[in-house]
Amino acid sequence: MTTSTLGATATGFRHEVRRRPLLAFVGGYVPLVPQTHRSDSEHPNSLLADPQAEPTRTETEQKDMSAWLVGKGHIDALVQSLITERLIPMEHATITGTMLWLENHKSLNARYGDAIPRVVYTFRGIESPLNDGKIGRLIACYDYQSCEHGGWRTSQSCKLVEALSAKIGERHADLGDRWCDELEEAEGTHYPWGIRDIEEAV
Repeated sequence: MTTSTLGATATGFRHEVRRRPLLAFVGGYVPLVPQTHRSDSEHPNSLLADPQAEPTRTETEQKDMSAWLVGKGHIDALVQSLITERLIPMEHATITGTMLWLENHKSLNARYGDAIPRVVYTFRGIESPLNDGKIGRLIACYDYQSCEHGGWRTSQSCKLVEALSAKIGERHADLGDRWCDELEEAEGTHYPWGIRDIEEAV
C-alpha cells in the first residue's frame, strides 16, 4: 500500500514546521492571498455553517445531482495531504481548508443557486498515513464538485489540488497518468468517491 503521511504526530509536525524556514516551501508552497471579507449585509444569502455540517440534501437527492458538497473529512484529508507534501505549512491548515470548502460552495451556488455560507472550518488531522490512491480519487472528486463556477480554474484552490495531484503522481510515474486507477486495481479495491471522515482515507 502506498501512503501519504504526516511523518509525525500533529503536534510534532507543527513544531517541525515552525523550526523550518519558509524558504523550504518555495517551489511547492502556493502562497495564500488574504481574501477581502464582506459583512453579512453584503451577503444576502449568507448563513453560518456548522463546522461539522454535512450536505443538507438527502443521499438520494445527491445521487441525482451532478455536483454536491463534500464532507468535512474530505477536506481534512486534502489538507493533511497538502501538509505532508510540503505544499502548505501546518499553520495554514485551517485557512486552506476553509478556502477549499468555500470553493465547493461557490460551485453549488453557480450550478443550483444554493446559498453561499460563511464557512466555519477547523482542520483535524490524524497520525495514520493516508493512502495515495484514495487521495488521488478524493482530488478528482473535489475537482468535479468545485468546477461549476467560472473562476475555478484560476483559483488558488484549483492550483493547490493540481499541485497535490502532481506531487503524488511523481511517486508513481511508472504508472503513467492513470496512476490512481492503477493503484486501485493493484489493491483490488474501489476507492471512495468522497468521504465523511478523514479516517476513510487511510
